[in-house]
Amino acid sequence: MLPSHSRRTSPEKIHTSAPMASSSRRATIGDLPDELLLAIVGHFHTIPGFSHAEPYPDTARRHAEENRIRRNALVSLCKTSKRWHGIAKPILYSTFIARSSTPADVARTYHFLDLLATKPDLAKRLKFVQYVPDHLVGEPWNLDVDAVFGRNKDRYRPVFEAILGQAQDSELAGLETLTLTALLLIISLPLKLEQLAIAVEGGFSGNLWELLFLYEDGTPNLFHGLKDLALKDNIPSFNIINPRNRFLSLRRLQLDGPVCFTDLREQMSPLFPELKSLHFTDTDMTLPGVVDMVANCGSLEKLHCQWGGHVYHPVINFTPLIKELAAHRDSLEELVLDTRRMSISPNEHLDPLDSLADFAALRYLALETATLLGVPNGFFWLDADGAWWRDHNSDFGIVDHLPPSLERLDFWNHFPVYDDTLPFRSFAEDCRSITSLQKVELLNPNPRPCRLLVDAFAARGVTFVPNFKSEHQTTE
Repeated sequence: MLPSHSRRTSPEKIHTSAPMASSSRRATIGDLPDELLLAIVGHFHTIPGFSHAEPYPDTARRHAEENRIRRNALVSLCKTSKRWHGIAKPILYSTFIARSSTPADVARTYHFLDLLATKPDLAKRLKFVQYVPDHLVGEPWNLDVDAVFGRNKDRYRPVFEAILGQAQDSELAGLETLTLTALLLIISLPLKLEQLAIAVEGGFSGNLWELLFLYEDGTPNLFHGLKDLALKDNIPSFNIINPRNRFLSLRRLQLDGPVCFTDLREQMSPLFPELKSLHFTDTDMTLPGVVDMVANCGSLEKLHCQWGGHVYHPVINFTPLIKELAAHRDSLEELVLDTRRMSISPNEHLDPLDSLADFAALRYLALETATLLGVPNGFFWLDADGAWWRDHNSDFGIVDHLPPSLERLDFWNHFPVYDDTLPFRSFAEDCRSITSLQKVELLNPNPRPCRLLVDAFAARGVTFVPNFKSEHQTTE
């Protein structure tokens, strides 16, 4: 039983930031959210930069305001109580954040693991796990198993030794491995985990993930209730997407880095029936792989695909993907197809996305090339005086490829755009048919003054920005 001063309110309030005390009383530990209390006890030094170190931009934006409130609460608490650590220690925390790999961090991590393992009621309240290493330790660290595991060494040592062996095989060792080991042990517990974000350098061993898929009556512990999963790596190692793992509650999936998984085409039912947001960053995954993922989703609202530049893809045919996305035409709000890091010859043909006009809910569209809107591929080098473009200057009906619900359009263009570039002049004149359109941004490495074109869009209530941007933006 938790002490009375450490009991929390209803589970629904776990993720809400508790209001600070009024001016009539001093702040107490009860004014802080559980997430912050964990950070105070185990990872105090990570709080000031938490939102800045977040490797997943969408998550960082979503939690930025919450983190600001938590940091302010921490400052207030430290000013009003010198005994905060003694009060906070026995309290259940709903977030676990592992950032660095010092011996002290490892010890605290295993202490928290032991707390969860010995108090199942506390473990069930853990909601969010994030692991982002500050660095990799170059030399292996000689582990004193007795010192780290203490009286529970017999319980954890077999699993730890298996993980350590696999980690060494994948060139992970030392303190980094210890922290990751404890993390994997924590998230393999029968928790009601809702959010998991892990970033590593050097790769996960496939067998590390196998240790997490601990079946009880056919249900894997880790993913039974998971709603938000973000993984970041730099080598092809994700063995997490396969037919035997059904993410029945997952609503958001972000994979940053090379992606590989088992063939998903023969599934009788979707692996991700509740998935709303699917985000690939710097992936080498083939287009059929993306199509298979989309086919296993219930009702997508966001799809972001950024292909990496590690391999050469000779021709990109987005038609199969758009056909598969047609099943989500009434729910899809954001679509990003970014192939800027890939090698696409200007002589290669990309089929226009004609069927996008049928996507009734689409609000934001970002494309690597205007070719997908029916415009010729153009040159990949400077067309200084626009001579090539003027030779091909005709109306290609950009507006015909767009849905009436669209609010913002971003696309990359390899050629300069001038005031007399006819496809964009026609687009400016016809964009009234897209009644919701507010902004068109040209992601162009060679911007040219085109004041008349900007004014033509403005006359129809649309902001046209012919500038270069380093990355696509989202509506979040």
